[in-house]
Amino acid sequence: MNKSYKILLAFVVAGLVLLLFSTKIVLLVTGNALEKKQIDTTITSPDLHYHIDIISPPEGLLRSVFIRGWAFDTKYQADTKRQITMILKSDTFAYEIPTFSESREDVRDAFPRYALTANDLGFGGTFSSIAIQEGKYELFLKVGEVGAEPALLKTNKTFIKEGVRFEEVLP
Repeated sequence: MNKSYKILLAFVVAGLVLLLFSTKIVLLVTGNALEKKQIDTTITSPDLHYHIDIISPPEGLLRSVFIRGWAFDTKYQADTKRQITMILKSDTFAYEIPTFSESREDVRDAFPRYALTANDLGFGGTFSSIAIQEGKYELFLKVGEVGAEPALLKTNKTFIKEGVRFEEVLP
């Protein structure tokens, strides 16, 4: 086999590999890859309050879904940094999705009895629905202070992923 055939064969093999794994490669490169985890969602906290403001439909080439809202634990300390992550839980595994924090003065003002600071009460997160395996998912929030054990909250929101569709199941 001469040198030009070897180069051609190498390009064909590389092209096939890229074609077969293109979705995973794109998800990894764009930071949208999600890892399956085992997360115990059977214990939820009654001390958490939340509201989901926005759940966008999947948009764009990566079928990105944006979820925004607020959540807090009534046991928060006033001057601590807070974290919220979203969990999409199926029957056998879960995806944990990081979020960004934002200040929510409206939440602080609505709950004066808890003496909250507005910092880190709001959250927003984006994920690619392409990165999620087909199935039925419940949305949980993991809410906590940095350095402390987080608590879980069941949002009573359920989603179905079929093909390219990712839709909320309405009651």
